Amino acid sequence: MSTPRANYALFVTYAFFMSCSLWQHEMWRDELQAWGIVASTDNLLDLAFNARYEGHPLLWFILLWPFAQLFDHPGVMQVLHGALALGSAYLIIFKSPFRFFEKALILFSYYFIYEYVTISRNYQIGVLIICGICVLWRNPQKNLLAISGLLFLLFQTNVFAFLVGLGLAVGLLAEEVNARRIWPLRTTSLVAAGLILAGIVGTAQSLPPADSGFLNQWTRGFNPGIFFFAAAGMAHGFLPISSFSEYHFWNFSLFPFGLGVKLALGLALAVLAVFSKPKTSVALLILVASVFFIFVFTYEKPRGLFRHFGHYTLALIAAYWIDGNKRSSRPVLTLGYFGVAILLLQVLAGMNAWYRDLRYPFSRAEDMASYLQKHYPAHTSVAGAFQEYMTPLQWFLGRPVYCLDVQQERPYVLWSKSHWNDTLNNQPDFLTYLRFVSYQRSHPASVLVMAYHRPNHPQEGQQDTLRSTEGTYVFTCLKKFDGSITDEDYYLFNARKIASR
Repeated sequence: MSTPRANYALFVTYAFFMSCSLWQHEMWRDELQAWGIVASTDNLLDLAFNARYEGHPLLWFILLWPFAQLFDHPGVMQVLHGALALGSAYLIIFKSPFRFFEKALILFSYYFIYEYVTISRNYQIGVLIICGICVLWRNPQKNLLAISGLLFLLFQTNVFAFLVGLGLAVGLLAEEVNARRIWPLRTTSLVAAGLILAGIVGTAQSLPPADSGFLNQWTRGFNPGIFFFAAAGMAHGFLPISSFSEYHFWNFSLFPFGLGVKLALGLALAVLAVFSKPKTSVALLILVASVFFIFVFTYEKPRGLFRHFGHYTLALIAAYWIDGNKRSSRPVLTLGYFGVAILLLQVLAGMNAWYRDLRYPFSRAEDMASYLQKHYPAHTSVAGAFQEYMTPLQWFLGRPVYCLDVQQERPYVLWSKSHWNDTLNNQPDFLTYLRFVSYQRSHPASVLVMAYHRPNHPQEGQQDTLRSTEGTYVFTCLKKFDGSITDEDYYLFNARKIASR
């Protein structure tokens, strides 16, 4: 049994670990993509248009927008994200039915101490809303409208939280059926149904346009390989165990074995999750429905990393939480033996990731920006490739960066086929050099920043020669910032003309 003093101690301890990770974490391009969109949007009416290729609903962008209007530095996004994480921790510690050590297991597991906390994206807001729904589920009939309102918001966070929300909506319908409140129709029920349907329609509006150039494939018919991939995703969702020796550990699974073994492990974990607990019918229905929806989506849209598959764990915790709310007397293990077992393993994974992010640079964008600010005048123009690497650089630099691959300044990546395609993404170095020479004619005080999709990165002092109709140029690597966890590395070059034709 947890005491108030123990709960407060856990909250303070978690806040300390979370603050350390956010303070030390170097934000990378996926985090700063959202900041780029909101910081480049003058009003909320334009936000949907600017975010149309993101494939994400708008709630995270709307929440960020006022902060981007008030502050120039994207670090404020981490402060907001930390506040959301503390809100989730507060609900888990002070409002959940879990035992004290179960609360600690949840909070220091991989998703709650690292993936959805350290990395500032639109996943933590979904975690907070799911926790809020679970708190209100103590009395679902009394709180029907409040739960439906939170489901509406949950649908606007990200597609995987949307899928868990669908599972919760199925559970809410079951609660109404069990309470014999379906017929005759009541105003409260109609309003609740309207909120849920409006949320589903709102999420559908976030589908990218037809000319999207990023993750636009869907599965047609039955494909055994993709089926295995989707099933294996359950193994990653319940056991996001990263390598303890791999430097680039993020999204790198400890499990080196093939897809068939991961498939078997994923299915076994899903069966254990469903049949070990929860015991109440509504909670079990929520878990089964959520797992089903996530599996179907990852089959239809074959894409998934730890952060996506982690919603299997969120669905499991939500089902246990709702199950615990329903019990008149608290069981010894609210989470059940299965929940405790996977969270024990996730704590190892979470602390491994937390330490490695603290110890090693996640991205080098901020380091390159700081170097440019210190060693070059403010009027120095910066050009570089590729655009997804240049957009985070410019927000730390505080001024636009010209992207030589798309030949324009881009405050964020536009995932359209015209701005994101194989030709652009495989642009050879000599073409980048040619475009930089052309750029220098109108911007004499300029430097070149290179980032690479390819693995062979240059060393400081290394030179490349460009022979063109206008002369011969030597490009020298002056400074490198590499060794990031995400391979988001940067190399500073100057160009010197040595001969004319």
